[in-house]
Parts: sequence; structure tokens; C-alpha cells
Amino acid sequence: HKFQLCTADGPCLTDDNGVNYPLKSGVNAIGRHPDNDVVLGGWYREVSRKHLVIDVSDLANLSLTDLSTHGTFVPSDLLDDSGA
Repeated sequence: HKFQLCTADGPCLTDDNGVNYPLKSGVNAIGRHPDNDVVLGGWYREVSRKHLVIDVSDLANLSLTDLSTHGTFVPSDLLDDSGA
């Protein structure tokens, strides 16, 4: 499944069906479990119960932490390769 980060009307994730999931300022836990800040539907079988954490404290420097057993793919052109 493809999800995209969007910032047009505030930070959010958009799924491959065009559904927007708003992100709050700060740390956002994302996954299928109801305890997450962003709860994705059970039809996303490749998404773990607790899949990913996105920190949007600074929109210019988002932080993503993969917690999944399935992995998270981020295109290389979006990664900071400065080594910092």
C-alpha cells in the first residue's frame, strides 16, 4: 500500500484510496491497533498493529521510526544523507 505525506491543510497521511489521516503536532503512532494516534483499517494486512512513528514537531525535518515487522519503504530522494 502506498501512503503519502501531505501538508496542504496541515500534516496528514493520504492512503492509496485518497483518504486523509490528519497528523497532530509532535509524535504520531500509526498502525491498525486502536491505541494508535492514526488508526488504519484492518484491510491493510501488511500494516502492523503498531507500524510507524512520525514526529512532525518540525515540518522541515520529519522523523520516521519503523516499528513494524513488515518494514516501511521511503523513497531515497526523501532521505537526508548528510550523516547527521
